[in-house]
Amino acid sequence: PQFFASVEPFLIAHFLLYVVIAVLFAFKQPPKLKGINDGTIIFGTPIVVFSLQAALVKDIEYGLAYSALALGVFYVALAYLIKKLHRPFFKDLIESFIALGVGFGTLAIPLGFDGRVTSAMWVAEASALVWVGIRQSRLFPRFSGYALAVLGSLAFFVEPEVNKNVLAFLNADFIGVLIIVMATAFMGLYARHHKDRLLRIEMPWVSHLMMLAAVSWWVLGGLHEIEKHFRGSMYYLQQFWMLATTVVLVFSANKLAYPLLMRCALVVNVLMWPLLLHVTGAPINDAMFFNERFIALAVVGLFYLVMSPFWSKYFDGQHQADGEAKGLKAWVSRYFLVAGIVTWLFAMVLDIHKFIPAEQLFWIELMMASTATVLLWLGHRQQWRDFKWAALVVVF
Repeated sequence: PQFFASVEPFLIAHFLLYVVIAVLFAFKQPPKLKGINDGTIIFGTPIVVFSLQAALVKDIEYGLAYSALALGVFYVALAYLIKKLHRPFFKDLIESFIALGVGFGTLAIPLGFDGRVTSAMWVAEASALVWVGIRQSRLFPRFSGYALAVLGSLAFFVEPEVNKNVLAFLNADFIGVLIIVMATAFMGLYARHHKDRLLRIEMPWVSHLMMLAAVSWWVLGGLHEIEKHFRGSMYYLQQFWMLATTVVLVFSANKLAYPLLMRCALVVNVLMWPLLLHVTGAPINDAMFFNERFIALAVVGLFYLVMSPFWSKYFDGQHQADGEAKGLKAWVSRYFLVAGIVTWLFAMVLDIHKFIPAEQLFWIELMMASTATVLLWLGHRQQWRDFKWAALVVVF
C-alpha cells in the first residue's frame, strides 16, 4: 500500500496490455477462424489484476469496491465499443466482456454497501436479467431473474436493520425498499407490455405477482418507517401514508389501464380502517380536534365518505357480469359509507367526551344533527340514495 502511487500505473498498464492482446487475438486470425477467443487471457487477466489490486488498496476505505466498479464499467464499455463494429464473429468476445462487467459490477455492491442495500441491488439486477430475457425471448435469463428477485427479497428480510441514528426515509433501509419497489414494478409492467414474448405459464402471473410485490413493499416499508422514526405521530401519519398510496394507485391504474392496480387501491383503502384499532391508545396531549387520535380517525372517516361514491361509480363502469358487478358495488360502496360515518361520529364523540364532559350531550346531538344534514344534502344534490338513508339512520 505504501507504494500505491508508483505501482498502480504499472498495474493498469499491465492490465490494458493484456486486454488489448485478447482483443487483437480475436481480430488477427485467418478469415475462417476470426472470433476465436483465448479464454485464459480474457478471464485470467482480470482475476490476477484484481488480486494484486486488492493488496494495493486494502488500507483504503471502499478501495476494493471502487476498483470492482471501475473494472465492471470498463468491460461493459469495451463490449459496447466492439459491438458497434457490427462484426457477427465477435459475439463470444462481447458476451465474455459483458459477463465480466456484470460480475465485477455485482461484486462492487457488497464491497461498498451494507447488507440490505446489497440485497435490494440484487433485485435490481434481477430486473435487468428479466429485461434481457424478455427482449431476447430467452428463458434462462428470465427465470434466473425471477429466482434472483425472490432470493434478494428474502435476503433483505434476513439482514438486520440499521440501528444507528439516521434520517427518516433517507437511510439505507428505506432506500433499499425503494429499489425493490422500482425493480419489481418495472418487471411487472415490462412483462405485461411484452406478454406475447412470454410462455403461457408466465402470463399473467409474472406481471401480477411483481406488481403485488411492489405495492406490498411500498405499503409495508412506509408503515414500518413511520413507526420507527415517528412514534409520537405514527397514528395519523400512517393513515396519511395509506391515503396517499390509495390515490397514487388509483391514478396509476387509470393512467396505465391496469385493473390490478385499482384492486390494490381498493385493498389498501379497506385496510385503513383495521389500522385504526390501536389508535384509541394514542396519547391525548393537545387541544380538542387538534390531537393525534382525532386527526387519525377524522382522516379515515372523511376519506371513506369521499371514496364511497367513487367506488360505486368505478364498479358501474366495469364490464363484468351484471349480477357480480352490482353485488360488489353495493357491498363496497356501503362498507365505505358505513365505516366512514361510524369513524367520523366516533372521533367526534371521543373528543367531546374528553374535553367538554359537562355539556357533552348537547354537543353530541348537535354534531349528529349536523352530520345528518350534510349527508342528506349530499344525497339530494348528487342523487346518492344511500347517503339519504344514512342521514336518517344517524338522526334516529
